[in-house]
Amino acid sequence: MLVFCDRNLDHTSDVVRDHPWTTSEVDESGRYHEFRKRPELIRSSLEDFVPFASRPSIDRFYRLVEWVNGPDSTLESNDCGFRVPRPNDNPKFPGALKCNGRLMLLYRNLRHNLHEPACQWLSDSLAQCLWQTDAEFAGGTIGLSRLPTRFVELPLDASGDEESRIGWILMVSFWAYGNTVDVTFANLDRLFANLTAAVQKTSEEIKKKV
Repeated sequence: MLVFCDRNLDHTSDVVRDHPWTTSEVDESGRYHEFRKRPELIRSSLEDFVPFASRPSIDRFYRLVEWVNGPDSTLESNDCGFRVPRPNDNPKFPGALKCNGRLMLLYRNLRHNLHEPACQWLSDSLAQCLWQTDAEFAGGTIGLSRLPTRFVELPLDASGDEESRIGWILMVSFWAYGNTVDVTFANLDRLFANLTAAVQKTSEEIKKKV
């Protein structure tokens, strides 16, 4: 499976997200939910995914989000999104259709997200795990990038500088392709299986480092 770390997507603009965020500027109906405390909301509150809940791939995504926010994980999620299968306008990838989305991941220990080498390690480790998983899969791809984020629940440093609470979260962008809707969703399911294995392995590596 193709995996890339896009430094061009490592946003360095003045736009800084908050964690936790409240409402979305893009979609007024979007709300942040702390799934570690309210896991029962995962299958009902992710509005982009709900219409496709009967698809095995979406059930697998729900299980991934449940695991990430569950007791065995050293990570948590911040946000996610999904766009439905539609004509594929990228000739580099096979298939008449494509779907895509994102999953935002961060260290559960919020202070780790302020440390640039730790954030780079998270991206590199997940990429390495993905590269080693299902190498023959050509029906999907994953891109990794870091987004500047203000961790509002952390205290300011002694200087009171707001910059002391700014770090990064990892955006996992995904694309799946196919000549039919069913094939596209089947490839999405395979992609999520690979992503789940990689996230779980990376989480275990974090336990060894702390």
